[in-house]
Amino acid sequence: MTTPNALAVTATLDADPVPPAEDPAAPKPGRWYWYAVKGEDGVSARRLVCVTHVGSNYARIDGPEISPTRIHEDKFHDVCVLEPNPEAVIRQRTSQHEATVHELMAEVKALTMRLAVTSAPGLPSGEAGALAIYSGKNVEQYKAALALAEKKTLPDLFKRIKLENELLGVWLSAPIIPLKAQAEALNPAIDAVRERVFSVELYAGLVEQVVQITDGEPAGATEKLHMFQRRAYMDEECLAQYETGGMEFKNMEAFDAWLARPTNLQRLLPFPRCLLAFQVRRNRKDREIRSLYDYFRVMNLEALDKLTFLYVRNGQQLFRLSTEIEFGADLFPDLTEDQLSGVLYARAHHDTVHKLIPERQWLDLRERERRWEKARDEREAAVKKMGRAKAAAYIKDHPLPDEDFFRWHSDSYKSYKPFDRTNVFYDDISKHIHDEMTRHNRLVLIIQGLLDRSPVLHPHPPWQLWTSEGFASALELHYDDKRALTPGEAPDFQAYRDRLNALITVGTVTLGQRLVWQLRKKETPHTDHGPDKFSRVAAFSKKAGRATFRWTRERASRANWNDDEETKNKGGVPCRIDVKVRRLFNVDAYKPGDFKMFFSDPRTRANYLQWAPLLLEAEEYHAGNRGEVPAPLAAPPKRQRLPGGSYEYWKRKRLQEMLGHAARLRHPITTKGGTKYEKGSLWRIMSLYRGTFSIGGITPDGANEPLTPDANHGGLSSRYVRGVDAHELEIDDSIPVDPECVYKRRKPRRKDDDDDGE
Repeated sequence: MTTPNALAVTATLDADPVPPAEDPAAPKPGRWYWYAVKGEDGVSARRLVCVTHVGSNYARIDGPEISPTRIHEDKFHDVCVLEPNPEAVIRQRTSQHEATVHELMAEVKALTMRLAVTSAPGLPSGEAGALAIYSGKNVEQYKAALALAEKKTLPDLFKRIKLENELLGVWLSAPIIPLKAQAEALNPAIDAVRERVFSVELYAGLVEQVVQITDGEPAGATEKLHMFQRRAYMDEECLAQYETGGMEFKNMEAFDAWLARPTNLQRLLPFPRCLLAFQVRRNRKDREIRSLYDYFRVMNLEALDKLTFLYVRNGQQLFRLSTEIEFGADLFPDLTEDQLSGVLYARAHHDTVHKLIPERQWLDLRERERRWEKARDEREAAVKKMGRAKAAAYIKDHPLPDEDFFRWHSDSYKSYKPFDRTNVFYDDISKHIHDEMTRHNRLVLIIQGLLDRSPVLHPHPPWQLWTSEGFASALELHYDDKRALTPGEAPDFQAYRDRLNALITVGTVTLGQRLVWQLRKKETPHTDHGPDKFSRVAAFSKKAGRATFRWTRERASRANWNDDEETKNKGGVPCRIDVKVRRLFNVDAYKPGDFKMFFSDPRTRANYLQWAPLLLEAEEYHAGNRGEVPAPLAAPPKRQRLPGGSYEYWKRKRLQEMLGHAARLRHPITTKGGTKYEKGSLWRIMSLYRGTFSIGGITPDGANEPLTPDANHGGLSSRYVRGVDAHELEIDDSIPVDPECVYKRRKPRRKDDDDDGE
């Protein structure tokens, strides 16, 4: 922490120096310039712009025809030329667009008058006279002119009118740009006053509430206050109610009691005098909303989830300090004098600084990205010479370095620029660093207020945290978030899951099958409750990578009972589901305590919602808290076929045998289009679809009818009817069968079960 510098003010009786003459062409808020812009074709065009802000090394410009842009001070006069009379230019552009709008409106009016079109109801005498003129052969020309005006001419004119009106509005609002710049110049003064008021509130404790959790002997008077950089999360630390997504705010007293336990207190607050920030949860929790009351209740809970709680340990005493101040994921920034003295790189866009990193981290990011790009280019060159199957296998066997990082992150080293005077975001980066320090100082103000007006940290020396000596003697900062070193690679939950699932066999207890069933069910009977959360595998195919689960559901009605006495007595309908092994979790292979490898590593704890529901449920199962899992149900006996096949089978076979035969109509039929075909007309049975035939007309010798002109629809056609029942046709065996229409059995397709909403 840096101490504020005292400003020495001296008075002098010397005459005030004469200020240098102001450059009339220098950038100044409110001045207008012509800005040279290069188009896509490389040709430069001039745009009228206004300077809205002047920074320490740049000027920001805005105008009716461009978006806000920053220009470095070294290049400003190369691309901007002062316009001494911008009001005349704005009036000229406004008048041009007004005149264009009037011309287009006159063109629309002339076109509608030429076509005798009016917005009045009925048919006035003018339109009647126009229609009378277009009599005989000219009526078709008038109809074509109307169609052209409707589909092209008028829509194009209206689009141009809309565009000109938009441009007119832009130029009419151009004089407001300097006024907005003047109002924006007042923001720094307002922010300074607001920050001063907020600092007074922090020191006075007007935005906080302290609750004592435990009592006892305080720490020694000379004991430092240890502050941890990371922000902890209550649901991750205690993993309470993990099935429903973590803790609620109403469990705060329960969490206080949990934290006060000696083992938990020593793990999270290990020093006699220390401070650790908590939030309820890291990620947003999905809550069910069924009514307006639920909506407001959920909104209130989500607001409480964002509160920051500072837990302070003072010897055997434990306090909870509640505040609505947002300190961020880190309680204090990792910006030391060593880092600020070196070269910094920042990623900034649209007046916002997104990230700030030191040079060593930027060099490491550049090296990683270049290594990744080289490996990607080599793999793409090798894949181009392979087929699809070989290419897929090659890509799987040759993963790219840091593939997950560069696939999901847009954090390229090219998006970072050095923090120096050549960067047009220099002022924003400086403000970002200042804001980080200010956020740190807010916490210091709170602690200084506790030292001066509260017994929370008593006894202690008269520490003054605004001095370097007082800060060093009172506080000890622990960079347990940004500088924490964790040995080895982060544990991979999916690899751990695959390793356990490789041991799945018939009878294995698993998790995950019920979730798959819930994603697949659409019109499941209300009596079907699906497989249990813990179920045993009934059948397993290692080659297909699928596990089968079986259960029975209650019958929805007695009308669905069949003649199987055994099933009827049980009163249940057998059900099954096939699930891919990668969607499951092998509970039998889980060893108690395995969840600690993911919980203890800070790199995977943030993703606890991915693994906690499975691992902790397996932990409860092995502890005997989930009961016994029954043996898997045996496969139901195969349905015995009736001698000779069922009625539906023989009906389908009989219809298939009629394909390709010639047939005559038993009765006259009329199509939906109104065409009537007489009894005894000759046809060929062409195809079968859902129990009905499509038939086509043929000649007495069995040949297809020749195509004839169609008077109703135009073109050539022949007789063809769909949806004809078998009882409407009488087979004529005197005409040979057409082998092209005979039914040919096709190999059935196997439906994959990988469309379950994964």
